[in-house]
Amino acid sequence: MSTIIIYVVMTAIIIMLLGIIYCLIKKIGENKDQIRELKEQLGDAKKTAERLSDFIAKMQNIKADEKNVADKIKDAKDDEEIYSIVNDIIAINNGRLQNG
Repeated sequence: MSTIIIYVVMTAIIIMLLGIIYCLIKKIGENKDQIRELKEQLGDAKKTAERLSDFIAKMQNIKADEKNVADKIKDAKDDEEIYSIVNDIIAINNGRLQNG
């Protein structure tokens, strides 16, 4: 009789352990899915950071161009020079639109 009880207890312990192992394996699978999603989000964040970096660099170039144009306009002596500066601005902006 005691041998049967030992076998029943051991079987119950084995079934419990198998249940625990199953739950752990299932949790590991869920964690892998979460890790994959986080990697995708990280990739998207890196792309966004690169775009922002490019945007900031372009904005800095535009600010520098604006300062140069303002200085040229201040130094212009007649309408012909201002007309030339305006044409240069138009050319720069058209170049930005085509490249950007």
